[in-house]
Amino acid sequence: MDRRAVPRITNRWAPVARVAAALLAVPLLSVASSPAQAQAAQPRFTVLVFSKVTNVAHDSIPAGVAAIKQLGRQHNFAVTATTDAHVFTDKRLRPYDAVIFNNTNSTPEKGNLLNAEQRAAFQRFIQGGGGFAGLHSATASERDWGWYAGLVGATFDNHPTPRAGRIEVLDRVHPSTRGLPQLWERTEEWYNWQAAPNGNVHVLTELRTTDNPEGLTGGPEHAHSWCQVYDGGRSWYTASGHDGSAFAEPLFRQHLLGGIEWAAGAAGGDCGATEWGNFRKTTLEGDTNLADPFELAPLPDGRVLYVQRTGQIKLIHATQNPPTTTLAGDLRLQLDTKQHSDGLVGLTIDNDFADNGWVYLLYTDPMVPAPEQAHFNLSRFTLVGDTLDMASEKRLLRFPVWRNELRANVHMAGSLTMDDDGNLYAATGDNTDPFVQQGYSPIDERPGQRAADAQATSANTNDLRGKIIRIHPEDDGTYTVPDGNLFTGAEDGGGKTRPEIYAMGFRNPFRIAYDEAADALLVADYGPDATVTNPQRGPAGMVEQNRITRAGNYGWPYCIGPNIPYVDYDFATGQSGEAFNCAAPVNDSPHNTGLRNLPAAQTPLIWYGNARQGWGRDEFPEIPAGGAPMAGAVYEYDATLDSATKFPEYYDGKWFISEYGGNWYKTVSVLERDAPSAAFPPARAGDLLSINSFVPTMGFTAPFDAEFGADGSLYVIDFGSGSGVGRGSHNRGSGIYRIDYVGGPAATTPRDRCMWGYSPASTVSFGAGRAHTDVPNDDLGDGCTIMDVIWHEAPFRNHDLFVEAVGEVTRELRDAGTITPEERSQIMSAANRSEIGNTAPVTRNRTVPNNHIGLVLYTVRATMPAAPEATLAALSDCGFRNAEPSGSVNNYYGKSATDLAPRVAGAGMSVPSTGVSQSNLENNLDGVIADAKAFGARYVRISGSGSWRPADYAKLARTLNSVGAKLKQAGITVAYHNHGFEFTEQNGVRGYDVLLRETDPRLVAMELDLYWAASAGVDPVDLIKRYPGRFSLFHVKDMAADGSFADVGEGTINFSRIFAHSEMAGVDYYFTENDSPKPDGVSSACDSYSNLRKIRY
Repeated sequence: MDRRAVPRITNRWAPVARVAAALLAVPLLSVASSPAQAQAAQPRFTVLVFSKVTNVAHDSIPAGVAAIKQLGRQHNFAVTATTDAHVFTDKRLRPYDAVIFNNTNSTPEKGNLLNAEQRAAFQRFIQGGGGFAGLHSATASERDWGWYAGLVGATFDNHPTPRAGRIEVLDRVHPSTRGLPQLWERTEEWYNWQAAPNGNVHVLTELRTTDNPEGLTGGPEHAHSWCQVYDGGRSWYTASGHDGSAFAEPLFRQHLLGGIEWAAGAAGGDCGATEWGNFRKTTLEGDTNLADPFELAPLPDGRVLYVQRTGQIKLIHATQNPPTTTLAGDLRLQLDTKQHSDGLVGLTIDNDFADNGWVYLLYTDPMVPAPEQAHFNLSRFTLVGDTLDMASEKRLLRFPVWRNELRANVHMAGSLTMDDDGNLYAATGDNTDPFVQQGYSPIDERPGQRAADAQATSANTNDLRGKIIRIHPEDDGTYTVPDGNLFTGAEDGGGKTRPEIYAMGFRNPFRIAYDEAADALLVADYGPDATVTNPQRGPAGMVEQNRITRAGNYGWPYCIGPNIPYVDYDFATGQSGEAFNCAAPVNDSPHNTGLRNLPAAQTPLIWYGNARQGWGRDEFPEIPAGGAPMAGAVYEYDATLDSATKFPEYYDGKWFISEYGGNWYKTVSVLERDAPSAAFPPARAGDLLSINSFVPTMGFTAPFDAEFGADGSLYVIDFGSGSGVGRGSHNRGSGIYRIDYVGGPAATTPRDRCMWGYSPASTVSFGAGRAHTDVPNDDLGDGCTIMDVIWHEAPFRNHDLFVEAVGEVTRELRDAGTITPEERSQIMSAANRSEIGNTAPVTRNRTVPNNHIGLVLYTVRATMPAAPEATLAALSDCGFRNAEPSGSVNNYYGKSATDLAPRVAGAGMSVPSTGVSQSNLENNLDGVIADAKAFGARYVRISGSGSWRPADYAKLARTLNSVGAKLKQAGITVAYHNHGFEFTEQNGVRGYDVLLRETDPRLVAMELDLYWAASAGVDPVDLIKRYPGRFSLFHVKDMAADGSFADVGEGTINFSRIFAHSEMAGVDYYFTENDSPKPDGVSSACDSYSNLRKIRY
């Protein structure tokens, strides 16, 4: 019989949708349509707008329905609107790409929106890759359903009276926020949450709480809209939509359209950028090898240079596994670093490093005998291979510093960076003793006190300390001064200014960075230690984060923070004079060698102080307190960069700052254009937009430096707790790390939904193959085969429902001309013959084949290392013919695979499966394959971690699919072995289901541990029915009445009932195991073997 051509079906769910369409006879449904839609060949996607309410109903619900229908007509997607929950069944939901909860509202007391069966169907819809969009009071719905709370992202708590507010648009690239103004002003009923969703979802926008904080709770990062991939589906939510007029606002409609398109899978967009579980910290260098690590520079080839204040330049070979570190060079400074801060303090590489190997260092001279003057040196070296050529030094700039005068060399700062024009910036401290001024401004003008007078350095236009230096290195080792610096050197007749000064008035600027896109220099400056404001001296200590777009004076030691002046205090008389004039500061110190009249002091972008005095608390509530700011890098997203770990585009242009004393990282966003406002103070381009947390759960001791590498990952130094006494030696808790964006769970895609392992090259058949047909299992044109479409009706509660589902699907395929009537008859006959949906009978006439029984050698772990031959011989004597060793690559009970394999074979046993670590699988796959081949193993299995979230299981599923494809080429199948924790629900999601749904059954098998499943209250038979054919391996372990381990057949597990479903499960091997064998491993194993052989099913 000639097969007719299979029509290409462009709608990803067309075959299923047609089946379901015949069932959608719900009278309360209304479908939007228009001539434009009728002319369109097919809508882009289909959404269901659900507006049921059992509690407070919003008047805006009709406006929401009308707006979404209109958007559908304008943008070619189909809309169905209803308030009837009967649509929440598997079949009736299947035609939809997304479900929109339009101001739904319910309480358990007044009635939930969905009953238990409807909830289960909705959950399966999301798990199958369906989308969800929630509007406004969708967060006030189904308040007793943990899974829904996770899906919508947060639960409504209360709200103040509706009023005007401004929304900070944090994500500029997501389809629901792209094109919105960065400060979006509108009137709304602003919601408070029972618990903030931040960190668990990707926050797209947040409410600016400083505009009108009354009635708002939950902190300054007040999420307003967000998205996430949740339990296989896409979820998007906006807190706007209280009033019907919102749905007429063009910007809100734009916001709503983008959210619906993303939820329906019709528009791309990363929704994991601010979910902290999506980042991974990898240790490149541990604390045992670090002594005051100061600054780092990722190299283009993946290596990482870093410097220690003690003078060493080290090179991390970060791409090696594990990373290794070598000494590239040593300045041999031999400084007393325990109470001082000079030494090797700055590092950066040349823009053309890949071609010239140039490295720039900022360091102070080695210890010199008095009265010889110490100096700061800004030098260029050449890295040749893995070695810094110390003889290649080209000293660009050299200027004197004070050493051992009071404690002036505590404030040395130190940092280097380069802009895209090749200009080199160096940050220097004020080289002034901070300890004799009671934490206020150090302006001691008495003779002999120059090291206590920052007017001699920071406020001195003729001195390079307390400055940002900007020069242009030349190829011959000299430098030129670029245009645009603060001085030319010719002011006041010459000799009173240094043309190298780009910015002045700094105290201890530890870190600088350059923002290429904005052409801005970013400078963090430490402040003094006073904890209270003293009218006789000046303000309490503050610190600053400065964003410099042109040369200027930043105030120290006359002004600090938002230009709050210090008082002109006379240290000789103890009398206080007038406050300094920040607009026109005057340096009349006898220690000054520069200009008397200085440029006006500039205001920093951010300022804050310690917790006691609270500077900046109102202006910058996102920053709790601190006193040691660090300016990190600005991320530049590269769409063309092929890197699995690069940060997502959300972070493009965001400035990463940190706090050495507060142990946090945050991101800073600034306004790109003016934002006028009638209700609030207008904002201007360059003003602060937002400060947001970054990986607050990752854990750092003392963040110190942060730079992005060529791979788009963030490289950071954690200084540890070695500051003060012990400087220059081991820094406890320090480390150099790489922070990778590894992404969250991917939404189940249309193709993934059809990855049930049913190849188009096969024929339609059911169960274990007894009910087969000659009908080709054709690909229906969208990646789904006939068997895929049928299996989407699973799970089947009984056989009749299975046959009914097959009938509905095949009827529609017949009517579409995809199969012939005769082929449908064959399929229906096979469905009737199959065991699908039936509980397999226990006939008691079957036993487990002896050549498929094995032992997990963990049972005999006590004797395997010392006596492997004797142990294996004893196991063979009692009947075992298979073993499953566990260990790591090249180490199984102290033996390599090539050593242990012949010993197993010598005992007359085979090794069908081995157990290795997840780390081995991810980082040493070649070793895993070599070991498996040495054993002759067909399976390699791993186990998981009890600390995982659903997102972690999704990541593992992707890993297993990737690794599984490579192992398959070697004739090996990767398997996952469960414990009990995989069955713990987290917001209604079980990790085990995530693994089974998101792994490719052609590449990944499951090793089902029957004890651990039973201990978690899970029926293995239910698992088998839900996921037939996925369980290639059984761990046959029994459970005693008290829940402890028991030998097989001596506990409470009904193995006969489970084994009756072995064919449905697809079991290949049955491995016995006892985690706590008594009286010993061999005796326990032999008892289990004997009892297993007696089990009939």
